[in-house]
Amino acid sequence: MIPPLSYILIPAAITFFGAFMGSVLATFIAPRLQHRFWKHQRLEDLRFMVITDINKLAAEFIVSYLGKEMPEFIPPLTPAFFQSWQVLEGQVKVLFSHSTFQAFTRMHEMTLSFGFYSRQELIDRAPRINQFKEARNTALNAFYKEIGIL
Repeated sequence: MIPPLSYILIPAAITFFGAFMGSVLATFIAPRLQHRFWKHQRLEDLRFMVITDINKLAAEFIVSYLGKEMPEFIPPLTPAFFQSWQVLEGQVKVLFSHSTFQAFTRMHEMTLSFGFYSRQELIDRAPRINQFKEARNTALNAFYKEIGIL
């Protein structure tokens, strides 16, 4: 027969052990897990902001420079435009994989070579617009695959 004192001590010991383990988890392990998940979420937020900025600059390039009706009145690309691309290039190189960076570089090089087109090539812009859009779509596809959306 089990002594009556064990009916009190065994549940008390189990409760004490459970409370102790819960305190250890809450004090030492939970903050580290929360920090790890926070860093991962912050990295994904930064990546998404970079993708949004790239998409905005690509749209600006298409609308402002490739899509103009009268190519003789196209203004030159501003230093701020190139500076924005350089900032994004550094962020893409650090935050994304090499293959995604290569897709971005192909699109970025098309913006750099814009000033080297002849007047006739600027007049016949449809192939250039389609090439740039295809490069943009390839780059965005690589970005979204890497962050897990596609």
